[in-house]
Amino acid sequence: MKQYLSLRETAEKWGVSERRINQYCAEGRIPGAQKIGNAWAVPADAEKPKDPRRTRRQTKPSAKEADAGGIDYTNLMPLMNTAFAPGHCRETVEAMAAGPRRDIAMAEYHYFSGQPEAAAKEAEAYLTSPDMGARFSACLIYAYANLPMGQIQRTRFALGGAERFPRRCGGKVVPVSGGVGL
Repeated sequence: MKQYLSLRETAEKWGVSERRINQYCAEGRIPGAQKIGNAWAVPADAEKPKDPRRTRRQTKPSAKEADAGGIDYTNLMPLMNTAFAPGHCRETVEAMAAGPRRDIAMAEYHYFSGQPEAAAKEAEAYLTSPDMGARFSACLIYAYANLPMGQIQRTRFALGGAERFPRRCGGKVVPVSGGVGL
């Protein structure tokens, strides 16, 4: 059975305030955190979320990304951008080379085959990826996979990341959550 910690216990463990833990939970930044009544339960083995500002400063775009205006389109929704024969979707994904492209394609496969838990789990690893195509794909998959699971906070968090995406790539900002009603 999975062990959970209270906000207070988690705050002491990580050396931050209870308010900060509450914010992490509300933003969906702690995988496996669950709201029980008015309180949050944090998995005992959960790691403290990384500061996204530091991650952004430390990562530099590759030459391929710089040439493409800040984004490498290779990992942008790779399954939807790959032709395959009907009934051979999974084989197509499994034939891809290991790495972000295959991982995002597998998350897409799970989402479109009615397995939102698996899709969210696979996409979550790329929510802070320096590869903007993989990150944007992960934000969209993670957001929409969490809706049927009732994880609205996680959906909002991921859509916020997707909404900021065009600014990171120098493009025009187009709100993606406007029609969702969250």
